[in-house]
Amino acid sequence: MKKKTLIRIIFAVYLVAFIAFIFSNSLPSIEESAQTSGKALSIINKILDFFGIPTMAGDLIIRKTAHFIEFFILGASLFINALLYTELDKNTAFYCIFASCLVAMTDETIQYFSERGSMLLDVWLDLSGATTAILIFFLIYRKKQLSK
Repeated sequence: MKKKTLIRIIFAVYLVAFIAFIFSNSLPSIEESAQTSGKALSIINKILDFFGIPTMAGDLIIRKTAHFIEFFILGASLFINALLYTELDKNTAFYCIFASCLVAMTDETIQYFSERGSMLLDVWLDLSGATTAILIFFLIYRKKQLSK
């Protein structure tokens, strides 16, 4: 098997696994989700305390930051996968953003059916995280292309 083919397979499997991870975070009940957020909040507050930074992080901040970071990683993953399969252009970035939007909408739909409730605001937050990563990676890629 060629090295490039193996890399494509690895990144494609990673992308599918990461999307499954995103969706799996929407399946737990409200209570289980709150417990997980509480643990994350406790760890973050301990780290901030260690560095002498006042702890201002609350549950809402943790949840919304997690949404942004999760989808930032998704956007970066989609972009890298796109680079492995196509010549990059502005349409490729658009397709990555569109795919991120579909994942965000599906994620919130899963939350709706798991009785956690869905929020349009979370879709926008997810999409902003993915779009930020895609645009950063796109600009870096274009700058490298122009400097050749």
